[in-house]
Amino acid sequence: MMSFTRRAAIAALALTSAALFAADKPNFTGEWKLNKAKSDLGMMADRMPETFVVKISHEDPTITIAQPGMGGRAQENKLSTDGKESVMKRETPNGEVTIKSTAKWDKDALAVKTNMSFSQGEMEQSDKWTLSEDKKVLTIQRKMSSPMGEMEMKQVLEKQ
Repeated sequence: MMSFTRRAAIAALALTSAALFAADKPNFTGEWKLNKAKSDLGMMADRMPETFVVKISHEDPTITIAQPGMGGRAQENKLSTDGKESVMKRETPNGEVTIKSTAKWDKDALAVKTNMSFSQGEMEQSDKWTLSEDKKVLTIQRKMSSPMGEMEMKQVLEKQ
């Protein structure tokens, strides 16, 4: 049998470990402006507005992202960092788009997998979100695959 003192010590160690693990997860809350010069937007560079600002509210496991959308209309996306699927529908000039995303932590990075279904086909997207040590730069590495081919890009966003 284990003594009360030993059980209490093990419980305290488990709680401390859980707290340290939770502390390693970055918080993306803030207003973030795209730095086009430091980003690698590939063929999307010409389509990005001169000023692109993203507002993120992050209270784990929920992340809400407000950003400019098609035609300058704002759009809001929600993610759940616990791996639960988030489903959104958007009306575009070319018809409705269904967006299904899952997000989960990979150490101190957030891995986001997204599938989009639209009239021309489907697109898969994989993102890796990382926050700089000083918490002032959010980098999103993105890989996309669609009927038009594959593309990689890097968005560098600076906290405002």
